[in-house]
Amino acid sequence: MIGIKAADLAPENNKSITYPRFAGQLHEDLPLSSMVGMSGGPIFEFRLNPPVSCWIVAIQSSWVRSRGIIYGCPLPVLAGLLTE
Repeated sequence: MIGIKAADLAPENNKSITYPRFAGQLHEDLPLSSMVGMSGGPIFEFRLNPPVSCWIVAIQSSWVRSRGIIYGCPLPVLAGLLTE
């Protein structure tokens, strides 16, 4: 499990996107050189105040190694696409 912080970031290289994406900032000191095998993995959100809970907010889809940013498809977007 890798800790990230949700961030309001523009798409890499200012390319246009069709659907909204979750963006998260990796900790700058994280010695991570690859995310091979993590695509399709869940991105969780945790609430640590009582009542403690967690849920999946997105499915990881890409990352920008040089900026330490991961992107994912938010679950509401994915659910909408799957039910269409």
